[in-house]
Amino acid sequence: MTVSRGKMEIFATNFVMCRLNRVSRAILVLAAACLLTWAVNATRVLAQHPHHRFLPREHLSVPATCGAGADIVPARMPDPAPPNPYRTYRTSQGILVHLYRLPRESTDALAVNGNTLIWSSVQGSRQYPELYEADLRAFHPRILAQGTACNVFPSVHLSPNWIVWVSPTAQSQTVWALDRRTGRRYRVASQPFAAPCAGLACMPPFEVGLSGNDLVWPTALPEARGMVRSSLLMRTLPNGSVHAVFSTDEQCAVQSSPQLAGGVLVWQRFRWTWKLVPGFTGRGQGYCDSARTDVLAMNLRTRRVIIVNQKPGTSRPSTNGRYVSWEQGQCFLDCYAGTLFKLDLWTGLRTQVDGPMVKAQRMAGSMLVWHREGGHGITIEAQDLQTGRRYVLAHEPYGEGAPILDLPGWGWGRRVIWAEREFLPRGIVGYMAVADIPPS
Repeated sequence: MTVSRGKMEIFATNFVMCRLNRVSRAILVLAAACLLTWAVNATRVLAQHPHHRFLPREHLSVPATCGAGADIVPARMPDPAPPNPYRTYRTSQGILVHLYRLPRESTDALAVNGNTLIWSSVQGSRQYPELYEADLRAFHPRILAQGTACNVFPSVHLSPNWIVWVSPTAQSQTVWALDRRTGRRYRVASQPFAAPCAGLACMPPFEVGLSGNDLVWPTALPEARGMVRSSLLMRTLPNGSVHAVFSTDEQCAVQSSPQLAGGVLVWQRFRWTWKLVPGFTGRGQGYCDSARTDVLAMNLRTRRVIIVNQKPGTSRPSTNGRYVSWEQGQCFLDCYAGTLFKLDLWTGLRTQVDGPMVKAQRMAGSMLVWHREGGHGITIEAQDLQTGRRYVLAHEPYGEGAPILDLPGWGWGRRVIWAEREFLPRGIVGYMAVADIPPS
């Protein structure tokens, strides 16, 4: 029996189409099964972690180039945190320390007020930083804001009514405030990147100070011949008027890193030397170079300003309204090997607390806490400002695989906090340590 060529072509076409339909149906069934599995898992996660549902982000995630390429991190749910506190222990002096394991690696921007803890986290220097909040009694971190790639949050603060943070971008730095009672977010101020010195790398981090409802932040506007109009601005949140509490208009000088407590404002002043560029002396061309740093304090009621320290190499100061603390030594933006001092504003007594390997310090309430390196390891220590008694809160010896004690954060009352990191084969794990120091 013979079959015409046309019938053979029709038969072949039908056979191929049938095969394709079977393959397409199989693919669709597989895709539907995967989608159903994903939906079930997502529903289970949301049921177990309802705090993960609504995560407001400050910026849209956009690709960025940072260093040798960019890690493009889309908007995401926070990594589920393990049961917390992760570990609890007592020091040799009987201080109870709770160690909380964090969803991601933390930075040195952290603060506590009551049982509320906030911190900024970033997993790798080229990814998107996130600002977290958690209640220490039921540790379920939630994301408050997400920043832009390659830019960490340099400053976070917490008061009974407000959460304040600084979010940098490629062009400017913006101060945000979140009302803890209503959940409303306010854009308080924005400062464009500008520096009187040769490049932005010489400028200190853009930091703010918060006390109650009062917020203070620095501004700097470079002008001709190294002149800088620099101010410390204050506003009572949410809708108070903005006013300058301190201003200068001088050559190569910038106010920075204000901190506020108990009606006292302290800050760091950067002063460079004006250098003329050879060959352009007649035209007045030059730049600011070789910075030195001072610490100043102001009584906000009387507006009286005193110079706390004017020696080269002074770090960012802290205050609780009566005392001012700072590091003195190999300091510029941060200390590498400084000596810790404090000044009693009531009596004028200046004392050395520790040194010479203090790297960072924070003062809040009645406690001063600091990070010291040297000798055989890293130590976190604290001092009761009322009695002068000192406490060793943590110590880790140097060694491969040993946990790293990071910088302390802004405490509350007699509660102090600091960050820790552990390098594991699967990556870096971040921790937050919280210690309540009983009255002496």
